[in-house]
Amino acid sequence: IGQSGNIMIDGQVLDLPAVETTLRQSLVDNPQSLNVMIRADRRVAFQSVVAIMDLCNRLKVPSYKVTTDGQN
Repeated sequence: IGQSGNIMIDGQVLDLPAVETTLRQSLVDNPQSLNVMIRADRRVAFQSVVAIMDLCNRLKVPSYKVTTDGQN
């Protein structure tokens, strides 16, 4: 998640519905061991991160982690 709140997967900017579609397909492809890494610029509004965490919880993603990138 970039500083402006843009969500990117594999270099493509996606909106939240497209992220959901991608996660759903990933769960079909790898239901037991899917690990999602949420990388967020430390300056991004936390709500952007929470939206992805909520999506992971709702879809029952077995494991996800949150890290931050960027300068102080």
